[in-house]
Amino acid sequence: MKVHILVGTMTGTAQLCAQEMELALDDGETQVSTLMMDALDSSVFSREGVFLICVFGLGDRTYAETFNFGGKRFDELLSELGAQRIGERHKHDASSGVLPEETALEWCQEWLAKVKQRVAAS
Repeated sequence: MKVHILVGTMTGTAQLCAQEMELALDDGETQVSTLMMDALDSSVFSREGVFLICVFGLGDRTYAETFNFGGKRFDELLSELGAQRIGERHKHDASSGVLPEETALEWCQEWLAKVKQRVAAS
């Protein structure tokens, strides 16, 4: 199985999460590539495999109006274009005291299990 992690980041935190997820998921059976979204266009979606968009729902609840807005907006746009989400969007809260890469690892392993279930069922 091929997994492409597409990363959009302003501070580097999403990239750090993506790197941790790539290390955890790339096990020989699953091949993972991480691509920065800065230079990508929609042709990236012609690649074989599944896509994990890592604008990864990062934010701080103290900024209520924009909390996790990047992840939410990407989810809405991709849904409008016909993408099918697998699992729930991850929403990390920087004010929680938990490092985002720690929750990213747990989340991505659950996500990959759901992907594999969907592939097996089809």
